[in-house]
Amino acid sequence: MVEAYLFPDLFTKFQSSFPDISLDVQEYSDSDEVRNRLALGDLDFGIVLGEVRTPAENEMLLMQDSMSVCLPPSHPLNA
Repeated sequence: MVEAYLFPDLFTKFQSSFPDISLDVQEYSDSDEVRNRLALGDLDFGIVLGEVRTPAENEMLLMQDSMSVCLPPSHPLNA
């Protein structure tokens, strides 16, 4: 998925900038679970993907991206 493309570079740059900080990367089923675990104090921070919404008081937008679908010339949606 997209996280396999985005996060390795992000974590590598973070580790290079902050070598004394250790990251323990966990993957959860969805954004709500990440937010719930943050609220419970299980996580120091979380990164969620999905629709852009008005961030909660404890959230900030890191980036926006777009995706495109590529279709063969003969595909009905390629009109």
